[in-house]
Amino acid sequence: MAYKLDKNDPETTNYVYVSKPEMLRGLRDPKGVFYGSWRNRSDILEIVEQLRVSTTTNNPTLDRIWAQVWKSATHPQVYNSAIRSAAQRLSDEIDEQVLANLTPVGTTRFNGNAYEIYNGKVWVEMIK
Repeated sequence: MAYKLDKNDPETTNYVYVSKPEMLRGLRDPKGVFYGSWRNRSDILEIVEQLRVSTTTNNPTLDRIWAQVWKSATHPQVYNSAIRSAAQRLSDEIDEQVLANLTPVGTTRFNGNAYEIYNGKVWVEMIK
């Protein structure tokens, strides 16, 4: 399986091999191709589920592939997928809480465009 490395450039045809589900994390509406023996991968269920989570539009092809993969999934694949999914949701939730508690009020950062200051709840752009 390969997915476009740079989705922002429609002319780019560079693809990257997906060696684990985590490689797809953080992508939005990834585009790619399934090739080779992807159906035999032990983590294919997790990869397809990550693709479904990352897709914001209706994708009948991906839904069909997910249904096929789910139907033929082994018990360990289903278990691993459920564990990884639950761990990811917990991690995402904890990350927000931990960051909020670890960042002291008054901390400043540069976000690439402007300086921001943390007011205890959110980052606020500093007025120049």
